[in-house]
Amino acid sequence: MKKYILKNGKEINFELNYKNLFKFQSNNPNAKDLIAAVSTKHTIDHETVMQILYVGYLGGNNDENPLSYEEFLDSSTFDFKRDLEIFSNIIGNNNDEKN
Repeated sequence: MKKYILKNGKEINFELNYKNLFKFQSNNPNAKDLIAAVSTKHTIDHETVMQILYVGYLGGNNDENPLSYEEFLDSSTFDFKRDLEIFSNIIGNNNDEKN
């Protein structure tokens, strides 16, 4: 998996969990349907990908004071290919598995 490095040089760890997924979904009225993206293990919408990455960031034990979603976006470099690869990895989309 490619490393996710913020603009400040900090490497990010990701771990997706239900608590953060449901919390983000319920606290953000503009949240995409993240449950559908995780359950189908597919999306091509970059905003959905970034929301999933943010939820994974929250579960990755990165900071005592985590970035807000907007701060996370501002701190991220644009790399759609990397983002899709990390998205696929954290949702468990392994091409060798059959669902």
